Amino acid sequence: MLFMSKVKIMLPYNNYAILHQVIKHNPKPGFILTTQVEQMAEFISRSSYQDLSEAARQQLKIRVSDSLACGIGALEGEPIQMLRFYLYEVGGSGLCTLIATKEWAAPARAAFYSNLR
Repeated sequence: MLFMSKVKIMLPYNNYAILHQVIKHNPKPGFILTTQVEQMAEFISRSSYQDLSEAARQQLKIRVSDSLACGIGALEGEPIQMLRFYLYEVGGSGLCTLIATKEWAAPARAAFYSNLR
């Protein structure tokens, strides 16, 4: 999704034809197109733990704990084992650790690994 500041226009992120038309017919050059990810990052960067209600804090703890538990639980699964073998085979500079392991991989490969878990 994409948004224009002040005037919110939601577009599918990969629909370049619509995006081109929005930019082409944008009468005010001060508008800035931002993706949902950019807006989420802005929201997160200006938010703090103290901004959350007690109920929201409790739910945050539950969600983070659940996500970590699912990731750790998936470590011994066949798809993750195959991916770790692939990462070992292709080698490369090991600048990043693979989550919950003592193995290292290049940043892009470590990110790929983290997203599959």
